[in-house]
Amino acid sequence: MATPIFIIGSPRSGTTLLRSMLSSHSEICIPHEFPLFEILHDFFLNSIGTLTELLDILYSHNAFIDWKINREALAARLLDYEFKVYSVMTSIMIEYIRINYSSKTIWGDKNIGNTAYLFEIKKVFPSAKFIHIVRDVRNVALSLRERRWLRYKFRDQAPHYIKHLKGGVYTWKSALKYVDDFKKSYKSSIYELKYEDLVERPIATLQDVSEFIGVSYEESMLSYSKEAKNTISQRKINDNHANLTKPLLTTEIEKYKIKLSNIEQAIILKLSNRELNSYNFSIDYYMQPSWYHNLWFNLTYQLTRIKYSILYELYSYYKSKII
Repeated sequence: MATPIFIIGSPRSGTTLLRSMLSSHSEICIPHEFPLFEILHDFFLNSIGTLTELLDILYSHNAFIDWKINREALAARLLDYEFKVYSVMTSIMIEYIRINYSSKTIWGDKNIGNTAYLFEIKKVFPSAKFIHIVRDVRNVALSLRERRWLRYKFRDQAPHYIKHLKGGVYTWKSALKYVDDFKKSYKSSIYELKYEDLVERPIATLQDVSEFIGVSYEESMLSYSKEAKNTISQRKINDNHANLTKPLLTTEIEKYKIKLSNIEQAIILKLSNRELNSYNFSIDYYMQPSWYHNLWFNLTYQLTRIKYSILYELYSYYKSKII
């Protein structure tokens, strides 16, 4: 198999759209999001588990079951390879391709959590190529606030409560920090693009991405809706990815100008000015937030954090009792 591809970015940055576009290529196969590398890394790091125990973990997740890999067939395949992260993940991806796209030769992985495992992935897959998609923080924070999620947590950080804009901003900043640290050592292994360019200039942007991967651009990459409907469960499309069934929506680019107040936009810009400049996002001039506005913004975030941390603990307790 060819060099694997890992799509990374913050939540709501357009990683799923990019995944569907790349998977519409005749040579590329990237399953819908599932924390496969995270699970394998932590499983082999923290325990000397058996194959049965690993399979029990994988098949306890609906997102993995959605990949339609037969458990017995996968178990038989894994018995033929070394029981380590590299061989297990490669074998799972090959089995996925065999079932879903027998003619494809390049596998990839799209999972937001991988953004916090970049050095570990590079160690396991030295030749891996990383594609980082970044979206304007104002739209990321707005989109996160509109989700049903209560919070987002990277592996080694405290959770950010994304029902408040501040939680969305710091989730976005955390993702960029992981990527920026990785680029210091492996800049040539990573290609970066903006969600805004992918939507406004899809052909030119996908041509550049294809060149980085080492394949030719194909018009089929713009037929992402068909691929999404075939590989993403209707449940997930309804929950978070309804736009994948629609043409590219350029209206999403300036959505924040309609839904966020000038004060909210100004505070977000203040919190993320350095990163926005680093990625060459346009920064419009808004009124300077006063001390009162900053105080209120931070106070409401703390109240949001307390409220949703309690709700999250109650939800976790209820879920554990059901299981």
